[in-house]
Amino acid sequence: MRPAAKASTGPRPFLHLRRMVTWLSAGASITVLVAWICLLWAPARSTFDPFDHPSQAIEKVDPDGEKGLYYEETGHGWEYAFFRGDGGENGGYFWKPPYGGTYHRVAGWPFHAMRSRVEVLDSQISGRTNEGLEASGYVPPWVAQRTRWALPWTEIIYRGLASKDLPAWLHAQPNRRLPLIPMPRGFAEDTVVFAVLGLLSEWGARLLRRRTGQLNFGRSERTADWRDEDRQRKPDRNHSGKCNSAGTSP
Repeated sequence: MRPAAKASTGPRPFLHLRRMVTWLSAGASITVLVAWICLLWAPARSTFDPFDHPSQAIEKVDPDGEKGLYYEETGHGWEYAFFRGDGGENGGYFWKPPYGGTYHRVAGWPFHAMRSRVEVLDSQISGRTNEGLEASGYVPPWVAQRTRWALPWTEIIYRGLASKDLPAWLHAQPNRRLPLIPMPRGFAEDTVVFAVLGLLSEWGARLLRRRTGQLNFGRSERTADWRDEDRQRKPDRNHSGKCNSAGTSP
């Protein structure tokens, strides 16, 4: 005979650790998925250009730590911004693309967790800052801009995947990008939020299943008791019939 297995009397720390690691991994995956969903399908809700409203312009700091006045476009769970001016005295100076600059997209919910960064490597600004040359008919040289796989691999990763390169059946918003670079603080916060929600949902499902099992077990016990009582109350017809026939026989 095999010896009886000893019953577990305490918590299993490795099981709890594995569950936590599993939910943290799931939380990280959900964080990326939510950021992509917000950026690809959430429409723009508001835009602000300090060039059009200089009196309302406020200096802000971009994800790279650069301070200035930024064009901003926001939607549910995402934000797009690029530099428009330095915000110096007398209103500063403003400029427009495609002469240069860096374009930022951040996405995530409830916190911004992923970012895309597009830097104009082949700027057209050379030779265009001197108004005297332009007035004299000087034509500045055209600089061919590298795109897609002609870019350095670091720039490709920072830019992310453009929505125009995605399948048409996804119906993604135009001029969007799938961010690939995590923002450490926001990514960690969103991961913890989704992991905690997952653990709470698992705990709630187990509690509900346990309560439901106890109710079903209680019902089965009551049903068995009722059946026993009915059997005790009802006489055995076959036994009584035999007794009657035996008593009346000559």
